[in-house]
Order: sequence, then C-alpha cells, then structure tokens
Amino acid sequence: MSASYVSSTRRFFLWAAFIGCLVLAALSVIPTFFGPAKAEQWFMSAFGATVWWAFALLLLVSLVIVPALRNRLGLLAMHAGMLLVVIGALVGSPVSLRLQKDLGLPQRFANGFMIIYEGESSGRVLGETGTPIGELPFQVHLEDFRIEYYPIGMDDPWQFTIEAVQQQTDGLRVLQGWQSRRVPWTLGEAVTLPFCDIQLKVTEYQLTQYGEGDNAPVLPTATLELSRPGHSDTQTFQPQPGMPHVRWPLAGLYDSAKAWHDAGSPALRFHPPVPVIRDYFSDLVVFDGETEMARKTIEVNDPLHVGGYHFYQHSYDTTAGSYTILSVASDAGLSLVYAGFILLVGGLAWHVVSLKRTARSPAEDAN
Repeated sequence: MSASYVSSTRRFFLWAAFIGCLVLAALSVIPTFFGPAKAEQWFMSAFGATVWWAFALLLLVSLVIVPALRNRLGLLAMHAGMLLVVIGALVGSPVSLRLQKDLGLPQRFANGFMIIYEGESSGRVLGETGTPIGELPFQVHLEDFRIEYYPIGMDDPWQFTIEAVQQQTDGLRVLQGWQSRRVPWTLGEAVTLPFCDIQLKVTEYQLTQYGEGDNAPVLPTATLELSRPGHSDTQTFQPQPGMPHVRWPLAGLYDSAKAWHDAGSPALRFHPPVPVIRDYFSDLVVFDGETEMARKTIEVNDPLHVGGYHFYQHSYDTTAGSYTILSVASDAGLSLVYAGFILLVGGLAWHVVSLKRTARSPAEDAN
C-alpha cells in the first residue's frame, strides 16, 4: 500500500468527520425552526439514529487511522469526547432502547410518566397519551404529597369569580356543565364579565377587622354596580366571619327567570384570594420486593435517581391533591455523555495551551 494512498485515505476520513460535524450541526438546528415536536421526531427517528451512528463511526475510524490525532493529547481528547457524547446520546435514545427490547434485553423506557396516589405504590409507566407502555422492575411508593403556598397578606384584594352553565365537548359529545372564571377588577373601573354581557364596577372597597388581636379576622366590604342593556343594579358584598364566600345569582339583570336560565344562569362569587403555589413535594420510597432501594422527598428540579431512572416532580392532582404525577427519564448513556463533555472541554483547553506554547517557542529561540 503506497504512502500516497494512506495519506489520501487519512485526509478523506478527516474531511469526512469535519463535514459530518457541519451536517449534524445543520440537521440539529434546522428541525428546531419547525417546532419542538418536529425536532424531537427527527432526533428520535430511525434515520436520525442512523446519521448519528455513522458520525460516531467516522470519529472512531479517524482516531484509528490518523496518527496526528493520537499523538496530540488535546486533539485526541476532543475527538474521544465527541465520540463518547454521540455514543452516550444514542445509547439512551428511544430507538436504541426499542432495539434492546427487540433483542430480548431487559426493558428500558427512554421517558414517560407515572401517576401515584397518596399511600399507594406503582411501577406502571405511561406514555404521552396516558396509555401504559410498561412496568418498572421495582415499585415507587408515595408516602405523602403536600403543597406549600406563599402567605396571603391582609391587604391582598379579594377576588370575584363568575360561574355559568356553558357548553363543552369531550371530543365526541357536546355537554353542558358549570364553568368558572376569575374576573380581574380595579376599583372604579368597569369590566365585562365572562360568559355574559354584564358589566361590573367596584365603586367602594374597605377592610373591617372583626374583634381584637392579631388573629382577629379582617374581611372586606365591596359595593358593586352591575349593568346590562336595559338593566342595572347595585349590591354590597359583605362576608362575615366563618362565612367568607358570598354568592349572588344575577337573575335580577334579566327580563325573566327563563331568560336568565337560557343565558347559563350566571352567578357572581366574592371570595378570599387564592394562594399562589410556592412549591410541591412528593415523599417517595422505592422498593424492590420487600427491600427499600431509596427514599427521598422530591420537588421541582430536585429529582430522585434510582434504578437507572430519574424521577422528576412533574405535576399533581389540582382538584384534591390526592396523587402526584412524576416524569420518568432513563439515565442510559448519561455517564458517557458527561465523560465526553469533560474530555471535550479539557481537550480544547489543552489544545489552546499547546498552540500558544508552539507560537511562543520560535520567539524564545530567537532571543
């Protein structure tokens, strides 16, 4: 084999690896302009996985046949780092995990969701549509779920909510049911209520403390002007200790009870401000049979890592707080990705230092 042939082959793979970097960069950026769904579809497709594996093969061949890459520590670390990043990402991709399943290897899930009720255990993983996609080899038990709220100040304004019967669909049928919507309001300014053509203006709003001491309840009194074409009314909402919610049907603003019913029977409710959620927590215990594998209280951005999976706090039962929704993500290939980034950054730093030393050497020799 001639030296020119070997040199040409080495140049070919070096240029192929370089062009492969540019192509992959373009293929990584372009799908993002079509939205997250399209980008995810590309990265998780068989074609996308094939392109990434081909790039990994190019990097590996370049390391083997090009001595310059092996003899320069910085370049070697950079190429090895890129190779580990690509292989790690591919090992944890849905395509690779499906292939592992087809080959009869232990089943793994790239990602999914779990719904676990308080005091119960589950190993079932759900897909994006809520359908089961498999079972974990262990059980996740929810000991407790709790929500923390920001404190409500005494001066925080109370809220108005409009309630009415509205048509809604479940995808197959048109149904009727109660719906509610909060009404933003400002003292002295008129606002049109949702679900109807009624205007509301809060003309007076004042706080009254019932009793003495720091724990004595402080409740507001609100005077309202309500109007719709041909009708108007003035009401004073004055909640009492132990009965903070005031609800008033708006039937008096319609010509008849039937007209009010046909409009959806709108009613106005005056109630304390809803506290803003600060954080929510799930106390999780993971069991393999009777053996406890792990225990942790997780919250948003503080997951539990056990058994090859990360369990993130994703959502919860917004009605009664009786269950938690966890996001499940496999860690397959993650250690390779981390090691690859470390090598890539370290190799780049080493290569830059080496270039500076090489550039400084002639000047030092001249002196």
